Amino acid sequence: RAVLEALEEETENRFDINLRNQAVLSLREELIEVNEQIAALELEEGPNLERREALVARRIMLENKLEDRIDSLYVYERNSEGIEIERLLEDWLKTVIEYESAGARLRAMEEKQRDFMKEYRRFAPLGATLKRIERKIAVNEEAYLEILHHLGLARLKQQNADMMADMKVLDPPQIPIERSPTKRKILVVVITLFGGIFTVLAIFVLELLDRRIKNTTKLTQLTKLEAAVVFAREQATPKFDFEKLRYRSSRYMVDNITGALPPYQHFRPGIILLLSHWDEEGKSYVRRQIMEQLTDNGHFCYSMVYNLEDVADEGYPYLILNPRSLNDCKSYEEYLRIHHPAVYQKGGYALVEIPSVSDGITNTALLQSADLVYLIVDATRTWNQADKTYLHKLNQVIDKKLYPVLNKAHPDNMEDFIGEIPKRRNGIVRFVKHRLLKRYV
Repeated sequence: RAVLEALEEETENRFDINLRNQAVLSLREELIEVNEQIAALELEEGPNLERREALVARRIMLENKLEDRIDSLYVYERNSEGIEIERLLEDWLKTVIEYESAGARLRAMEEKQRDFMKEYRRFAPLGATLKRIERKIAVNEEAYLEILHHLGLARLKQQNADMMADMKVLDPPQIPIERSPTKRKILVVVITLFGGIFTVLAIFVLELLDRRIKNTTKLTQLTKLEAAVVFAREQATPKFDFEKLRYRSSRYMVDNITGALPPYQHFRPGIILLLSHWDEEGKSYVRRQIMEQLTDNGHFCYSMVYNLEDVADEGYPYLILNPRSLNDCKSYEEYLRIHHPAVYQKGGYALVEIPSVSDGITNTALLQSADLVYLIVDATRTWNQADKTYLHKLNQVIDKKLYPVLNKAHPDNMEDFIGEIPKRRNGIVRFVKHRLLKRYV
């Protein structure tokens, strides 16, 4: 429309040609009416082809008439800008046809939209109404089916009652005065007996399959050496008195040490060597227990370790071993006499903790120079072929007797070594243990 108005204004201003005269407007109105009818037919379902062809033919005729009318207005002159009046009128005619055709389609679609909105406003409420009616029908249908179901049950119950009313007992049951004897007691005894047997067999099989070291008896069988002492694996349970267990074990071990090495013997320290086949066996724990017990008994003692982290937080005297200086010595006594003469002259006991044997033995002379050698063994692990190999090497290197120490043992597995385990027991257990087992077993 903007293009059309611009062309009409250009034509009228420059060439004094009025494109809005009566003849042109009459043809445009007829063309608008025909375009509207064609657009209305296109929007309808199943349009009438014959009528549409007639209207298209009439539109073509009107366009030709409008073109002839415009041809009579041609003026073959040129304006000051060089624009031909012929080209201007042709553009105007083409724009008029496109504009009127598009306008007719737009008005037809707007009319169709108004009709559609009328139908929409009419039918939109009907959807909600239909859903409400369907829900009401569903409720009534469910209620009807429920009533029908109960009616069927009532009739079935009535029919059953009618059938039972006419029944007569032909052979009344004979109820015994006393109940028949049962085998319940025998079954209970048999089940209890078999349950106990299976429980004992299960425990026996589990013990046979368990390859852990666990107690000193098994440790002696594996190493062919007499165990020196056993330490408990402390747990977070109030059942056992771990303080008393730890005291008994450390006291027993210190008694062995002081019996074999009297304090201040020949004014030199007694060298006590602690070693193990593997790491994390508990050498530091055993050393701390010995240190605590020796200190409480008034003996002078100190630790000799390779790592400062092993003794930093203990609060007991210690010496850090220098591997280079140590390898140049033939014994720990020589190392103390050369590098720590003041400590050496005090005598006492020197507890030497060395790395695991699996890491290698660099100086066999040092092992031979120790007065006592304790092999720390973890009770929670198994004894394999590698342990046999390392033990054989130690027996060849150490000419003195090697004493195994069992660490991290369960308190119940310590009774054969330190006596009765201090723990809480109820009255029945104490009676069975002290009055029956100890007297008659």
